[in-house]
Amino acid sequence: MKLVIAALVVAITAAASPSAAQTPPSQPRVLVDVGGTLLGGGAVGSADATYTTSTGASFTLFSTAQSWSSGEGIIGHLEIRVAPRVALEISGDWTRPEIRSKITSDFEGAADTTATQRVSQFRANGGVVVSFAPRGRWTPFARGAVGWLRHLSSDNTLYQDGVTADLGGGVRYAWREKAGHVTPYGVRADFWLNARSGGLDLAKQSRIVTPGFSVAFILKL
Repeated sequence: MKLVIAALVVAITAAASPSAAQTPPSQPRVLVDVGGTLLGGGAVGSADATYTTSTGASFTLFSTAQSWSSGEGIIGHLEIRVAPRVALEISGDWTRPEIRSKITSDFEGAADTTATQRVSQFRANGGVVVSFAPRGRWTPFARGAVGWLRHLSSDNTLYQDGVTADLGGGVRYAWREKAGHVTPYGVRADFWLNARSGGLDLAKQSRIVTPGFSVAFILKL
């Protein structure tokens, strides 16, 4: 996936060379793009495993601190323009982060350890895209979306749903007019902050805010 993202970045650089024409292309009503994405990770929170004694007192067996790694994957957007600079958007992505639980303060004195589990993360969002005035063949935009999240363990035995929201923006670059229905004619780069809650989290505080990035080839229906 790193190679896919790198190839798309190279495509942007090559397309933006001085030899590329700078006449803005016509604005299509429907856009589809597919590419690679990287969603960041971070700490979720901590929790204690406790035992209630015969006297009613609480005894801590061990403590856990949970975090998510970053995850690479694929992403796609379907954008339908409803006004000159406003479009409705449906998007979906699949990434493969790792959930990590560091176990400390074991009452038996065992060494600290970290348990890991690879997870498939699926997100489906709906939102709005607001485009700004084009600068040659570059079109900057802002984007907001909310949606559904599902975590599925690598052995397909555990799953949990949650909610997700994105807020950010990016830029499109079109190096030519449409040529066929599936031939790439441009690229799109997005940066955003993602807030998500729920999923396969063991900590009491399951909300997390992380950065996200994607680069995709644009197709036109």
